[in-house]
Amino acid sequence: MPKVVLSTLADKDLELIEEIGLLRFGHHQRDCYMLSLLDALERIGHFPEIGRKSHRPDIRRLLHGTHVIFYSLAPDSVLIRRIMDARVHDPEHDL
Repeated sequence: MPKVVLSTLADKDLELIEEIGLLRFGHHQRDCYMLSLLDALERIGHFPEIGRKSHRPDIRRLLHGTHVIFYSLAPDSVLIRRIMDARVHDPEHDL
């Protein structure tokens, strides 16, 4: 299984998702969503080609809840580039 690595931006995205989740939905719902999001990251590690190809050939995308996980593959790792709200705008511009 390739190692899953978060970019600095993806790490900040996770922090923001956690903060907003707490403010909007409370502790329990935030915790449930964060666990499911971390499960999705682990699933990408197990099945790196699970995501759809994006318009950039080196980037894949996986929809999870209201977020899109953007990532790229390397021989021994998966780089999570961004985790962005799918409803806001086309996040591929920020990769």
